Amino acid sequence: MKKYLFLSAVAIFACIHTCCAQQNLFKDGDRICYIGSSVAMNGGCFHYTNLFYATRYPERNLHFFNAGISGDVTDEILRRVDDDILINRPTWCVTMIEENDLRPYLYLAEKQDEPGIKARQEEAVQHWMKNTDLIVEKLLVRGIKVILQTPTIVDEVVKSSIPNYPGINNNLKRCAEHLKLLGKKYYLPVVDCWTAMNDISNKIQKGDSTKTIIGHDRVHVSKMGYFVMSAAFLRMQKVDGKVSHIAIDAAKHKVVRNENCEINTLITKPASVSFIATAHALPFPTPEEIYPDSFFCFTNELNADILQVKGLKEGNYILDIDGNEIAGFSQEELNKGINLSQYHNTPQYSQAQKVLDQFEEYWKSERVLRTLKYVEYQHHRDMEGIKDVEQLKTALPAIMEKYKSSDNYNFFSKMFESYIANKPLEASLYEKAEQILLDISKLNKPVAHQYSIHSAGS
Repeated sequence: MKKYLFLSAVAIFACIHTCCAQQNLFKDGDRICYIGSSVAMNGGCFHYTNLFYATRYPERNLHFFNAGISGDVTDEILRRVDDDILINRPTWCVTMIEENDLRPYLYLAEKQDEPGIKARQEEAVQHWMKNTDLIVEKLLVRGIKVILQTPTIVDEVVKSSIPNYPGINNNLKRCAEHLKLLGKKYYLPVVDCWTAMNDISNKIQKGDSTKTIIGHDRVHVSKMGYFVMSAAFLRMQKVDGKVSHIAIDAAKHKVVRNENCEINTLITKPASVSFIATAHALPFPTPEEIYPDSFFCFTNELNADILQVKGLKEGNYILDIDGNEIAGFSQEELNKGINLSQYHNTPQYSQAQKVLDQFEEYWKSERVLRTLKYVEYQHHRDMEGIKDVEQLKTALPAIMEKYKSSDNYNFFSKMFESYIANKPLEASLYEKAEQILLDISKLNKPVAHQYSIHSAGS
């Protein structure tokens, strides 16, 4: 009887999610929790998504939560659903379950002649699929909207000193296909990161097998890889690709288009135009080490801040915003339209950059706080009987002795050191993070700007 009630509840929420799958943009007040292992804990893909929403939809009060634990497997995710995920009261959960369950060491070259190795690999794949289903069902029964994000790739091609895992990437593809079927079953949106990153990897490695969209450890995602994941996510959501679109006909003395913005005090002459514009969004600011148009036309597709002026006399013109010269354009370029998000000296881009600067401070705090959770969840056996930081300091040499032959020794050591330094500051770190988010919610509101387009000879 209990099983019947459980399945009925899932069926009911599947019906609800039929509508959600068609309307999966985050709305004002939504709380979005990202679940997974190191790719989630590192945060890059949803950091960029959060930044996009803060600049494109500044009127929406959204809260993104990091529920990633490096090295986590699905059994552990199921165990921490209540006290590390649902405790955030999410309206949405995004699953980012990676390759840890597949046990990459099973694919090392020296393992391939072991009896039953293929069966062990297959057992691990089936375990991943079974537990992923259970995680999704558990969230749906709680009334949470779910977005399925497929695993990223393991790079078996890049030339690297790190041992290879031949065959694991194909099984990750199978995991991605499984999530697509699960999405159809429950009418859930799916972000196919595996295909997006595999296609890019194949493309770049045709020319240079030392390059990778993943890190050179074959597993962890580069900054550009995170950006690719975020772009795939935003495309799935069908976000508004325009910051704003201003179109003015100088010859007819009128505004012919003001998409996502307001135009006031228009003055037109044969060789000049001036007006006050208030956009409803800011351009997406480019984070360091991100080249947004490397693999697709992000700037034109998802960051279009268009200024178009028709009816001017033939010649060259200067664009000033708030009295500052931005760039020079020909009459033909203005007639066609220019994308202002490409110009990082505009006041609106400068404002967006300040939003990014604040987010980077927030992400640092987030990382420290997730390190505390990492130690408490991944090393809970090591922490048994330890009641405070002082006891941990005393016990740490013995704990680390157990890991002296591990490839992760240095990583574990850094995590414990961070825990010892920051656990006493946990409450103040949460307060600092919340204050930064409050500051961002004030800083990201667009303001009015004075535009002036005049002849370069004037």
